[in-house]
Amino acid sequence: MDDYRSSLRDMEKDCRVTRVIDGDTVEIGCRGERWPDGHAFSARIVGYDTPEKFSPDCPSEEDAAISAQAAFAKWLMEAGVMVGQEGLLEIAYLGTDRYGRTLVDMRVGGERVATWMTAEGHGRRYLGGLRGGWC
Repeated sequence: MDDYRSSLRDMEKDCRVTRVIDGDTVEIGCRGERWPDGHAFSARIVGYDTPEKFSPDCPSEEDAAISAQAAFAKWLMEAGVMVGQEGLLEIAYLGTDRYGRTLVDMRVGGERVATWMTAEGHGRRYLGGLRGGWC
Protein backbone atom coordinates (compact mmCIF):
# COMPACT_ATOMS: atom_id res chain seq x y z
CA MET A 1 0.00 0.00 0.00
CA ASP A 2 2.78 2.45 0.87
CA ASP A 3 4.54 1.87 -2.48
CA TYR A 4 1.23 2.52 -4.23
CA ARG A 5 0.84 5.85 -2.42
CA SER A 6 4.41 6.68 -3.39
CA SER A 7 3.67 6.02 -7.06
CA LEU A 8 0.93 8.68 -6.97
CA ARG A 9 3.13 11.47 -5.60
CA ASP A 10 4.42 14.33 -7.73
CA MET A 11 8.18 13.84 -7.78
CA GLU A 12 10.84 16.51 -8.32
CA LYS A 13 13.77 15.65 -10.57
CA ASP A 14 16.09 18.63 -10.13
CA CYS A 15 18.05 17.29 -7.16
CA ARG A 16 20.97 14.97 -6.46
CA VAL A 17 22.36 13.28 -3.37
CA THR A 18 25.53 15.03 -2.22
CA ARG A 19 26.19 12.87 0.86
CA VAL A 20 24.81 9.76 2.54
CA ILE A 21 24.60 10.57 6.26
CA ASP A 22 23.29 7.15 7.31
CA GLY A 23 21.04 4.44 5.93
CA ASP A 24 17.89 6.59 5.88
CA THR A 25 19.21 10.16 5.84
CA VAL A 26 20.91 12.01 3.00
CA GLU A 27 22.07 15.47 2.08
CA ILE A 28 20.39 16.63 -1.10
CA GLY A 29 21.45 19.44 -3.41
CA CYS A 30 18.77 20.97 -5.62
CA ARG A 31 18.66 23.44 -8.46
CA GLY A 32 16.14 24.56 -11.03
CA GLU A 33 12.99 26.68 -10.88
CA ARG A 34 12.29 25.94 -7.25
CA TRP A 35 15.88 26.75 -6.21
CA PRO A 36 17.39 29.16 -8.78
CA ASP A 37 20.50 29.73 -6.64
CA GLY A 38 20.80 26.12 -5.55
CA HIS A 39 19.83 24.67 -2.20
CA ALA A 40 21.24 21.89 -0.02
CA PHE A 41 19.53 20.26 2.93
CA SER A 42 19.47 17.12 5.03
CA ALA A 43 16.47 14.84 4.50
CA ARG A 44 15.06 11.79 6.25
CA ILE A 45 13.71 9.28 3.71
CA VAL A 46 10.29 7.92 4.67
CA GLY A 47 8.96 4.38 4.50
CA TYR A 48 11.74 2.52 6.29
CA ASP A 49 14.12 2.64 9.22
CA THR A 50 17.74 1.58 9.49
CA PRO A 51 19.94 0.89 12.52
CA GLU A 52 21.24 3.95 14.35
CA LYS A 53 24.74 4.99 13.34
CA PHE A 54 25.16 7.92 15.73
CA SER A 55 23.52 6.49 18.86
CA PRO A 56 23.59 2.68 18.60
CA ASP A 57 22.35 0.62 21.54
CA CYS A 58 24.91 -2.15 20.96
CA PRO A 59 27.94 -2.96 18.78
CA SER A 60 25.88 -5.09 16.38
CA GLU A 61 23.54 -2.15 15.72
CA GLU A 62 26.51 0.07 14.92
CA ASP A 63 27.92 -2.57 12.55
CA ALA A 64 24.54 -2.91 10.83
CA ALA A 65 24.24 0.88 10.53
CA ILE A 66 27.65 1.15 8.87
CA SER A 67 26.72 -1.66 6.49
CA ALA A 68 23.39 0.01 5.61
CA GLN A 69 25.08 3.35 4.94
CA ALA A 70 27.76 1.72 2.75
CA ALA A 71 25.23 -0.31 0.73
CA PHE A 72 23.02 2.74 0.19
CA ALA A 73 25.96 4.91 -0.89
CA LYS A 74 27.23 2.21 -3.25
CA TRP A 75 23.79 1.82 -4.86
CA LEU A 76 23.50 5.60 -5.35
CA MET A 77 27.01 5.83 -6.83
CA GLU A 78 26.40 2.92 -9.20
CA ALA A 79 23.12 4.50 -10.30
CA GLY A 80 24.87 7.81 -11.01
CA VAL A 81 22.72 9.75 -8.56
CA MET A 82 25.68 11.17 -6.63
CA VAL A 83 27.44 12.39 -9.75
CA GLY A 84 24.40 14.22 -11.03
CA GLN A 85 22.96 12.12 -13.85
CA GLU A 86 19.73 13.82 -14.80
CA GLY A 87 16.35 12.29 -14.03
CA LEU A 88 17.49 9.30 -11.99
CA LEU A 89 16.70 10.80 -8.59
CA GLU A 90 13.11 11.70 -7.81
CA ILE A 91 11.97 13.18 -4.51
CA ALA A 92 8.66 14.27 -3.05
CA TYR A 93 8.58 16.65 -0.09
CA LEU A 94 6.36 15.46 2.74
CA GLY A 95 6.93 18.18 5.33
CA THR A 96 8.97 17.90 8.52
CA ASP A 97 9.07 15.52 11.45
CA ARG A 98 8.93 16.39 15.15
CA TYR A 99 12.70 17.02 15.11
CA GLY A 100 12.40 19.54 12.29
CA ARG A 101 13.98 17.24 9.68
CA THR A 102 12.76 17.47 6.10
CA LEU A 103 10.88 14.30 5.14
CA VAL A 104 11.08 13.02 1.58
CA ASP A 105 9.93 10.05 -0.41
CA MET A 106 12.71 9.06 -2.81
CA ARG A 107 13.05 6.94 -5.93
CA VAL A 108 16.22 6.06 -7.81
CA GLY A 109 15.82 5.01 -11.42
CA GLY A 110 12.11 4.49 -10.72
CA GLU A 111 12.68 2.21 -7.70
CA ARG A 112 11.57 3.39 -4.29
CA VAL A 113 14.49 3.66 -1.87
CA ALA A 114 12.45 2.24 1.04
CA THR A 115 11.60 -0.84 -1.01
CA TRP A 116 15.20 -1.40 -2.13
CA MET A 117 16.73 -0.93 1.33
CA THR A 118 14.27 -3.33 2.98
CA ALA A 119 14.54 -5.92 0.19
CA GLU A 120 18.34 -5.84 0.52
CA GLY A 121 18.05 -6.44 4.28
CA HIS A 122 19.45 -3.06 5.36
CA GLY A 123 16.27 -1.73 6.92
CA ARG A 124 12.68 -2.51 7.75
CA ARG A 125 9.40 -0.89 6.92
CA TYR A 126 8.57 2.04 9.15
CA LEU A 127 5.49 4.21 8.79
CA GLY A 128 5.68 6.08 12.09
CA GLY A 129 5.07 5.21 15.71
CA LEU A 130 7.23 3.09 17.94
CA ARG A 131 10.32 1.54 16.41
CA GLY A 132 11.73 -1.82 17.33
CA GLY A 133 15.29 -2.26 18.59
CA TRP A 134 18.20 -3.53 16.54
CA CYS A 135 20.12 -5.40 19.27
